[in-house]
Amino acid sequence: MKAKAFALALLALSSCARIYQVSLGADEVELFYREAEVRGYNLRDHDLIVKPGTLSGNTIGLCQLGGGPPTVTIDAEFWDTADADEREVLVFHELGHCLLDRPHVDDHLAIMSSYLLSSSYYAANKTALIDELFR
Repeated sequence: MKAKAFALALLALSSCARIYQVSLGADEVELFYREAEVRGYNLRDHDLIVKPGTLSGNTIGLCQLGGGPPTVTIDAEFWDTADADEREVLVFHELGHCLLDRPHVDDHLAIMSSYLLSSSYYAANKTALIDELFR
């Protein structure tokens, strides 16, 4: 009887295991988590998949919710040519959708804009932009 109860408890624990698969942008995801923690958010226990893919049109990142863990797909061709700030903005933007439930905003000078911020603008205004993302 004890063995059966132990097996059921083990099964229950294993079915609640966190899904975390980041095959692209691991440094940027870690930075997002650290920035979240500084601002009082604990997001590390959320399921998350971040993977490369081929996206159509002008889409360079995509957050998919529902039917499984939140999944971010990053256009591999963009990633290969992007600089560090462009990569960071893109990952923060997509995680803003997937983990913070943030929609796009009309402000073209915000991380959650539909348009990618320039590296120079992001670098010069990084703290304020990240503060705004986590509000």
